[in-house]
Amino acid sequence: MILGKILNRSFYFLLQNNYFINFSIMLSGFYLIISFIDCMILSIPNIGDEWFFTRDLIYYTNNGYQKSVIHGISIPFTIISNMFYHLTNNISLSLRLTGSLFTLILVLYILFRCKIFISNRKLFLCHFFLLIGTTAGTFYGTNDSIFFTSFLIFVFESTIVYNKSKINILLLVVSTAFLIMSRPVAIVYLSIFFFGNIIFKVVRGEYKISIKQGIILPCFILGLVITLFANFPRFSNGIYKISYADKSTTYKTDDAGFNWTQWAFYSQLVGNKKRFGFFPGFVNWKGAKIYKEIHGESSLPKTYYLYLVNHTPNVIRRSITSIIEISLISIRYVGILLILLPFYFYQKVKYTIKDKNMNYAYTIIIGVITWAIIWPLLVQHRWLYPFYVLLIFMIFNDEDAQKDKYFNNILLLNMFILNAVTIWALWKWGIFRSI
Repeated sequence: MILGKILNRSFYFLLQNNYFINFSIMLSGFYLIISFIDCMILSIPNIGDEWFFTRDLIYYTNNGYQKSVIHGISIPFTIISNMFYHLTNNISLSLRLTGSLFTLILVLYILFRCKIFISNRKLFLCHFFLLIGTTAGTFYGTNDSIFFTSFLIFVFESTIVYNKSKINILLLVVSTAFLIMSRPVAIVYLSIFFFGNIIFKVVRGEYKISIKQGIILPCFILGLVITLFANFPRFSNGIYKISYADKSTTYKTDDAGFNWTQWAFYSQLVGNKKRFGFFPGFVNWKGAKIYKEIHGESSLPKTYYLYLVNHTPNVIRRSITSIIEISLISIRYVGILLILLPFYFYQKVKYTIKDKNMNYAYTIIIGVITWAIIWPLLVQHRWLYPFYVLLIFMIFNDEDAQKDKYFNNILLLNMFILNAVTIWALWKWGIFRSI
């Protein structure tokens, strides 16, 4: 009892002490800047998926819009990157400027569009900046940033910010169009959000769609119409699929019929032989090619659907393992917030609290479980980035949680953990070696 009181008073003192908060926000800002410099300047061109978008931007500059859409590109990302290319004459820099632009847009959007809903803004910014800096991929020359920013703006405009104003409708339409045109996996993220939203409304006893809520569907349809209009060159040439950057195959192989899903599945088969299948990485693709030649084309699934349907035992085993992995790795991104989410959820249910934050809780839980199920290898945490943003926003937007006497202590403990992990990361990078 005495120790508990001492800890509570210590936590309260430190939380009220601006020195700790200011140190945390300076550390998070510094880490964000270092991460930005590393991704924007120090990283070699064409790293990772940037190779695909480099190829598409080169094709666009040589062939123009119509041929590029027929060929297949990420339309909004490529067009905006091309604008930067006219200013910089540097392909990689142009792609990374586009990614960084939409990262900045998300920060400004949450600060100025959602600011009235967030308490403890400094602590929120500490968590948010550390998340962006740790994820880092939003600064690279891929369309991760434009995709995730569009998804999050659509979610926020559809829920907590929703007011049926002109700017609200405009943001819903534009975010829908950018989201759908960026990546085909948009169907996964939208399904997660809509499914979570349906569960939330059923739990609240809202079985009917009001006129106000019904505005969202026309906005979504209008965004889809814009997408179809932008893809007219493909449709007029008999290609009835939306234009996307072609990532069906991997640039790391010389087998045109070999893709990421097959590579991931085989890598997990190899990974199952050590560490009980935990934390496997991609193995040399040539091993997968030999495996496919020996066991037949159907031995390695080419799509999520084939993986889920034809490899049920692997799906069950990988799902359980993946959820454990995600929980542990999430400490690097959001501290203990994801691990505590089930307890947060339990408290809400226990006291029959059905506020809008529960909408995000359903979305986050469904999102994590979905990726744990559909991906046959270690889940890349950049895919969970929008759910982590929702998680942080949900915590700092919860008025009921703030009234709990342990809430500030948990936030403080989490900030301690994130600060410690961040300092360790900076030390590992060698930032402090000259000190």
